[in-house]
Amino acid sequence: MESRSAHRQRVRKSGTAAFTGTKVDCLIPKLMETGATLEFEIPADIPAVFGLVVTGTDRVYRCHVLWRLDKRIGVVFG
Repeated sequence: MESRSAHRQRVRKSGTAAFTGTKVDCLIPKLMETGATLEFEIPADIPAVFGLVVTGTDRVYRCHVLWRLDKRIGVVFG
């Protein structure tokens, strides 16, 4: 039984990470109110703090990296 406070929603959305004049496309397999799991082709280039725009929305999330594993990055919004 999970004890996470935020409801996790399995999605398969796409998005764009933006930082220092750079934009990198990503997939968003998990999206929550408080954060997300993101998949990148080359995640090593992604800084610790960046902006994320979910495709089809106008909202920009400020992301802070919590963990990195292979091509996946876990972020918290704020």
